[in-house]
Amino acid sequence: MKKIFTSVFILVFLLMNSQNIVFPDPVFKAVLVGAGPNVTTAKDLNGNFFKIDSNNDGEISLIEASLVGYLNIELGGVSSVEGIRNFTNVSSLNIYSNDITTVDLHQMPMLKYYTHVGNVLQTVNLQGNTGLLELKIEDSFNLDTVDLSTCTALEKVRFYNTTLTSLNVSNHSALKEIDCAMNDLLASAQVLGCNNLEYVQISGSVLTTIDLTGLHSLTWVDLHNNYFTTLNFEDQNQLDYLNIWGNTDLTSLYIKNGAIETMNFSVTPNLQYICCDSSQISTIQNTIVSNPSSGYNSSCIVNSTCNDVLSVAENQSVTNNVKIYPNPVVDVFDISTENKIQSVEIFDTAGRLVFSISNPSKSINIHHLKSGQYLVVIKSDNKKTSKKIIKK
Repeated sequence: MKKIFTSVFILVFLLMNSQNIVFPDPVFKAVLVGAGPNVTTAKDLNGNFFKIDSNNDGEISLIEASLVGYLNIELGGVSSVEGIRNFTNVSSLNIYSNDITTVDLHQMPMLKYYTHVGNVLQTVNLQGNTGLLELKIEDSFNLDTVDLSTCTALEKVRFYNTTLTSLNVSNHSALKEIDCAMNDLLASAQVLGCNNLEYVQISGSVLTTIDLTGLHSLTWVDLHNNYFTTLNFEDQNQLDYLNIWGNTDLTSLYIKNGAIETMNFSVTPNLQYICCDSSQISTIQNTIVSNPSSGYNSSCIVNSTCNDVLSVAENQSVTNNVKIYPNPVVDVFDISTENKIQSVEIFDTAGRLVFSISNPSKSINIHHLKSGQYLVVIKSDNKKTSKKIIKK
């Protein structure tokens, strides 16, 4: 029996060694055949640069390909890497500055690290790559989407300077880092279920919404230069750093989460409401007041109530039709609107309701209030408008 087993093993070995891989691109084949200990193309399974074509026949056999653990294809004028799936034990693959439009790496479960830098890349097939840990794609100006649904082991994803339009890594529970910058067409990012996600950078894109519900492990978030109108970080109680500068459409921000994060929210001229932890109120207010040239909205309301009456999204539809005068106010202010006023509520800077009246006239007497700054919330036509006033 032992002799039979040995004979079968030798037969399989000889068969594999005699089966040469067909590479449609002769340049790719030449790169592989030219690999050697002094060339940074290939490493063996022990991590040493080596010669793949061990028998010097100018071909790459299946057995020779199976001994490769690392491939680095760069600056070679390669237009196709067809045949690469025969390198079944490659765990790390780098492709730089070639003419490759399509890469098919499906069903390569040993592949753990894949980096691709190249401006003509159009399609990447990673289906069934259940062992992939890190994916980096850069400077790819024809790549619209990458299906990562079966790459369930992913820990790090990076897309830099691409034409990617959407990113979906939902329920990738192993994912710890998303690093996406300068993707001018990226309009959708789905990250729900990434419960171990710690680091997120999605900047220089055209995102208008992102749902971070349940992502309690986030410590570092950079969403600068997007088109968000509302951002909510109330689930991020481990947050250390938040960068949202340049979101010029942003109107409301919710960061009441128990974390005292370092925050950059400059160049947000339409930001009208920030709900934060009470210990942050004075710091945020001072930042706004002390930096008038940094693109802050000097009328931004900052408190810790997170009360829906302060929702700017509800207010914007009627804001331009409602005016308060005079402002500053001595005792009485008037409300100018074409609609019937249903109610008026006034909040102090701590978010406390200090005055409320239903079906009032358009003249409101606040002589009893102390001097200071207040937020007036006017409900008319079932819509709410908030206006900031100063009581002398």
